[in-house]
Amino acid sequence: MAKRDMVSWHALLSVYVEMRMMELVSKSFDEMEDTKVKPDNCTLVNILFACARTGALRQGEWIHAYIDKNGFGIDGFITTALVDMYSKCGNIEKATRVFRSTSRKDISTWNSIISGRSTHGFGEQALQILFDLLWCFELCC
Repeated sequence: MAKRDMVSWHALLSVYVEMRMMELVSKSFDEMEDTKVKPDNCTLVNILFACARTGALRQGEWIHAYIDKNGFGIDGFITTALVDMYSKCGNIEKATRVFRSTSRKDISTWNSIISGRSTHGFGEQALQILFDLLWCFELCC
């Protein structure tokens, strides 16, 4: 078997994510680690997306710990994926902590926390976050 590079690992993981095969995502991620191929931000976002779609909170928490442990920058895409994953897996408190702890939020990050808050019955708080977004937008533009 030919040795896989990051592109082939990412493609394989993306297929498993799309097919909602979390066991194979997890197994392949472990195999990738064993071969000393490091995931990139895009791969991590895709795995977090799979966790959100399947409600795999434990796997998502493991990926979050992996991101922190391995010094990945928490950029807009990863932050949004983490907020989305925690929200969709039912841990809105953790989603809020991730949202508040990042200094660089993009519109997708704001949308994720607003959607997560409103989905979990925190409509007033979701509106407050929306007002915060509008206030930030006025200051920046």
